[in-house]
Amino acid sequence: MLTYTYMKIPPLDQLLGQALSLTLAYFLPIRPLIYAVLFLFFMDWVLGVWRSVKNRRKLTSYRFRKSVSKITTYIICIMSTWVMQKTFLPDWVPIAHLAAGYIAWTELVSIYENASDISNKELIKNLLALLKKNFDNYFKPQ
Repeated sequence: MLTYTYMKIPPLDQLLGQALSLTLAYFLPIRPLIYAVLFLFFMDWVLGVWRSVKNRRKLTSYRFRKSVSKITTYIICIMSTWVMQKTFLPDWVPIAHLAAGYIAWTELVSIYENASDISNKELIKNLLALLKKNFDNYFKPQ
């Protein structure tokens, strides 16, 4: 007589939990990159709102939606370059880090522009002038 053994399928919530755990474990190494980009984005966002209030520009829901779209795109970009790096490229090609670096540079430039507009000063130009003055004074012949 033949006996059949049926495979017991785990409940859907257990399968989803396991899939989520595996996905999080896969993306765990890029967590610092995402945190750094989130921090720079948040700083840029705060300065952007401050700049808008200072210049009496309206804070609209459209502009806030653009911010959500921007950070979502940043995170998707970092995650997709991580998948490309791990799946198709050798480990010595850090394209996820390069992508995060490019995003960070873009945010830093935006932070500088916002801070310069808020303070009505060219901050980097003033900083470089101060450093040059101190450098010249330090190395001045006695």
